[in-house]
Amino acid sequence: MSNIIQRLRKFIKRLANVDDTLEELGTLRIYRKLQIRIKITLIGWFVCTQIANICDMIWFYYYIRNLWCMITPYITNHIQNANMFVDLVFTTCLWFV
Repeated sequence: MSNIIQRLRKFIKRLANVDDTLEELGTLRIYRKLQIRIKITLIGWFVCTQIANICDMIWFYYYIRNLWCMITPYITNHIQNANMFVDLVFTTCLWFV
């Protein structure tokens, strides 16, 4: 366990060196903007996926009339939700390049 912690500390020191070098070169550090953008993206993704799942639950319940309708959308929409999340992360990363 201590080996992992030592490697993590070494990695953080290297990142700090890169950060200091970028600052000396005059590159803007926009970590705060990126953090806010990521939070907004996660909240938007969560809201969109929940609305889609609730709409599907209502549709399944209306046509099938079974209690499995509560979990079926979460299973069937998992691939689309994961794909949308990856697309949003990629877009957010491209936004700041």
